[in-house]
Amino acid sequence: MSLNATQSPSFANIFGTAAQRPAEEQREKAQLWLNIGVVVGVNEKGEDIFINLPVGIPLDTMKALEVKGQNKDWNAFTVNRNKLLEHFQKQGASMEPGAETTIEGLTVKIKRVAPAASVDAEQIGDFANVISFK
Repeated sequence: MSLNATQSPSFANIFGTAAQRPAEEQREKAQLWLNIGVVVGVNEKGEDIFINLPVGIPLDTMKALEVKGQNKDWNAFTVNRNKLLEHFQKQGASMEPGAETTIEGLTVKIKRVAPAASVDAEQIGDFANVISFK
């Protein structure tokens, strides 16, 4: 696609709308959500007042990670991540529609991505000098 100064394509024009995408690219609508927030009190009915983040994490449509590679520690870590997802999905599948439960022992972390590492000129060696071709 070529652009000139007078064209300003929309996101939909470049990537297509959901209706234009093949079925395998369209996600099914999630029915099970992990909502993160805080309990700030109790209402007049004795129910917790839960203030959650604007967007939850869909659990039932999340796919397990593929376990591959030669690093046993990483593969074990990946298996445990998949087991955690499966545990949440099984719990959610056993719940009635509209029901919710609190997960005890869940840790929530905020992580800010670090900038890409750079290499200083002094750190770069001239490795071409240590090899020779015959």
